Amino acid sequence: MPLDDKQIKIFNALRETKSDLTSYDLAEITGISRRLIRNKIKGLRKALTYYDIELLSKPNKGYRILIHDDVKCEKLLGEIDNVQNEEKSIPTNERERTDYLTVQLLLSTDYLKVDDLADELYIGRASVSNNLKVIRKRFEKYNLTIINRPGLGIKLEGDEVDKRLCMSEYFFHNPIEIFSDLKGKGFDIEELKEILGQIKTIIIDFLFEYKIKIYGIAFENLAAHIAIAIYRIRNNNYISIEDEVYDKFKNTEEFGIAKKMLNKIEEKVNIKFPESEIAYIAMHLMGKELIEKDYVIKHDENVFPKNIEDLLHEIMNDVYTKLGLDFRGNKHLYVSLGMHIMPMINRLSFNMIIRNPLHDEIKMNYTAAFEAATIAGLTIYKRTGLSLCEDEISYLALHFEYAIEQSLKTVKNVILVCATGRGTSQLVFYHLKEKLSDVINVVGIIDLYSLKSTDFTDVDFILSTVPISIDVPVPVINIPFFLSDEDIRDIRVKLSGNVTKQLFSNYFTKDLFVKDFAADTKEGVFKELDRMVSRHFHSLPGEFFKSVNEREKIASTEYGNLVAVPHPLQPISNETFVAVIILKKPILWESKQVQLVMLLSLDAREHNLEVLYRTMAKFISDKEAVKKVVDSRDLGILMETMNEYAVK
Repeated sequence: MPLDDKQIKIFNALRETKSDLTSYDLAEITGISRRLIRNKIKGLRKALTYYDIELLSKPNKGYRILIHDDVKCEKLLGEIDNVQNEEKSIPTNERERTDYLTVQLLLSTDYLKVDDLADELYIGRASVSNNLKVIRKRFEKYNLTIINRPGLGIKLEGDEVDKRLCMSEYFFHNPIEIFSDLKGKGFDIEELKEILGQIKTIIIDFLFEYKIKIYGIAFENLAAHIAIAIYRIRNNNYISIEDEVYDKFKNTEEFGIAKKMLNKIEEKVNIKFPESEIAYIAMHLMGKELIEKDYVIKHDENVFPKNIEDLLHEIMNDVYTKLGLDFRGNKHLYVSLGMHIMPMINRLSFNMIIRNPLHDEIKMNYTAAFEAATIAGLTIYKRTGLSLCEDEISYLALHFEYAIEQSLKTVKNVILVCATGRGTSQLVFYHLKEKLSDVINVVGIIDLYSLKSTDFTDVDFILSTVPISIDVPVPVINIPFFLSDEDIRDIRVKLSGNVTKQLFSNYFTKDLFVKDFAADTKEGVFKELDRMVSRHFHSLPGEFFKSVNEREKIASTEYGNLVAVPHPLQPISNETFVAVIILKKPILWESKQVQLVMLLSLDAREHNLEVLYRTMAKFISDKEAVKKVVDSRDLGILMETMNEYAVK
């Protein structure tokens, strides 16, 4: 169909009147700006000639159409009806608009006028400018910049490699609808996805033939980068690699494999990959540890080169010193981190970023692990000068999360309490033994009235089928007589921590709670937090907020669901506290909207980050709970809500 939606509106307006229509008339009828109408008229006039329809313009009178062939006109009207009957998606919210504008800038080789973009999205120029603020930050991690030339408009500038890295993220991880208006501009996302499917088939056959292993996301990223390379080469956009870099790769095993793989692809897609493109794919192969290496992972020392050995030891020490999480003797984590970090360093040295599609979920749900990975990223930067983006940090977090989960799988001593003692409790006991023998050891079965005389010295939990109203020194988990699979899962979760429901109440105070605070930026929020905390704690170290800002620079503390949890890089205060600000309206923190800010500071002697952050993560991930707190703007509601998550 040669006409876009705006040209269709103009054509229909002209067809439905017998008089001339000025650009003012057309603007009023269609809702399209006069300037954009004048631009659209040029393409419309050319397109209509195919249907023997003449678009005339008369000075001081306006536009009109002359239909010379009724049959061809009916054909055009039928095509227009088909287009208008199809569901058409125009970006309507901030996220959709920023994604749409991101793709527009990535695709365009010419300058784009902000006014034209505003007309396309049916929003004002100021709204586009606000969207561009977010997009500029988005492009920063790819070393891409938006330049603005008066009279010309805006344009994306940067290296071809960086543009491709960004394209692989936004072309394959966004709804197809945001690309629908770009087909007429020479970009067809469906065609690109078809190419991606062909590439995957070719790669799979190649890997099977040469007995090479590629795993999960690494495979998806490799296929995506090759598909993007084909699209860019077809549009005469090539990667340039310096001679010394090319010389470094041309004799490697990976270069040979990349060349054979691309030769297979060339046979299918009718395209020729220059040597620089082969070297680029070879870099990806080296950067993802896709190829099996000669060494075997062993749980002993000296598996890795000395520089990696030293880096791993420093990471373990830094995580322990700053977070109180002791993985220094965890050989499994040592090996898994080393296997991940070696190719990661290689990849980052060529500015190659791997997108993590689970980044938001990892950051929100595994906050203790994400903090450990953030510290690891800082250590890597100190050692190598290579910065880790949040996608890379979240991959590291998965290794720490596994280690944390394993450390929590210690067997707990429990007492089983039933109303009538041993009689009816045997069924419950045997069910617990069958389903939970790996995490509990039932050291006693008693009735409710024997609790007062029970010795709890070696007891971690009470599992009770009846309500317990008396004070006991250990956490109580209430269970039903007949345990379902869901009950078993719930018991496992609660056994993984030993925080009581009163835990978080001790960390809040009305002096560190502000509601309806007006701020436009996170810097304004930080100033208010600094004022609140400094006034409340006169003995707080001077480097406290310097550490908070340093932590924020490494990785944003926005976690989604309108929540941000800033905190120092390491525990440096003499007590644990949470300072809270509820904003009048949400603000853009880094790339997410934030309205509830909870500054968390730990007692340097407590080192309880893991439990506290897991509790915080449960709250943050509950959208309704956050909304309840924000809407109430009440400290009591906040404390009550947090206490609900204090038992794991």
